[in-house]
Amino acid sequence: MDYYKLDENKPIVIDQKALILDNGKILVLKGVAEMGGKWELPGGLLEQDENLESGLKREIKEEIGLDIKISKLLNAMDCWHEGFKFYGGKIADAHFVILVFLCEKESGEIKLGREHEDFMWAGFEDLDKLEFGDKTIELVGIMKDMPLS
Repeated sequence: MDYYKLDENKPIVIDQKALILDNGKILVLKGVAEMGGKWELPGGLLEQDENLESGLKREIKEEIGLDIKISKLLNAMDCWHEGFKFYGGKIADAHFVILVFLCEKESGEIKLGREHEDFMWAGFEDLDKLEFGDKTIELVGIMKDMPLS
């Protein structure tokens, strides 16, 4: 008996973002030019064998070298990504679910990897001056009006 109509050729991908606070500032990262060169929140894709918390902590550790404490889910949104390239070479249209968690820096020093060329601890007043990708603009706009405590 079929309960769900899920098309295996249109996967659902979970993209997690961390709104990391430190002294009232938010950590934003600038992508390298070949990846668009825009500012974004740190995070990445959840792997199939991970739960939400361990996946986000892994991504932040790999991406920027920080250990974080996850406080709460701030926002969820979704979008379609046409022609998403999966590991192994498969290309498919994918439904992305983007989850943004409020986090605090626990330990570590920021060490940028190959995906980013710069970082900034920004106040909300600084965010309007930065060039973000479309989905990040939406996320930042929504969070400007949210209580972060």
